[in-house]
Amino acid sequence: RNEAARYRAVRSATERYAGDGFVLDIGCSQGILQEGLKYSRYLGVDNCEQSITLARPKCDRWTQFVCADASNFVAGQPPDAVVMNEVLYYLPDPIGAVAHHVCRLAPGGVVIISIYARTWSSRRLLSALAARFELLESNLIRSGHLAWTVAVYRPSRV
Repeated sequence: RNEAARYRAVRSATERYAGDGFVLDIGCSQGILQEGLKYSRYLGVDNCEQSITLARPKCDRWTQFVCADASNFVAGQPPDAVVMNEVLYYLPDPIGAVAHHVCRLAPGGVVIISIYARTWSSRRLLSALAARFELLESNLIRSGHLAWTVAVYRPSRV
């Protein structure tokens, strides 16, 4: 319940940038973000088979879930949005993983990141991302004593 505001913010950003496109949800867990999200195609990826098993009943011709490594997964087509919702902390090289996905975006595509906002390591990670990619928007989402940053990036323009 405390995380409902964060999910609303991530869904809103995703629909703003890719509501009629292909959404790749990296670290999707049981597919909670997918519920109520507008898209033409959704692919949820998580490295936990148990989570993917719980998500699979939501599959249809527009929606799929696969068990794979979030850091280096490559979709069959370039996504319009890659969502990394509360997953960066668990990756061995979070900046490298974001870079991997940024370079595989469809033209005009974005990476949407949600990260807990009240730690130094999160702030350092967001600073490193902003130095490497173009930051389109960043919003602080509060729910009680919790706070997250939801940020949208695209490849830097040269």
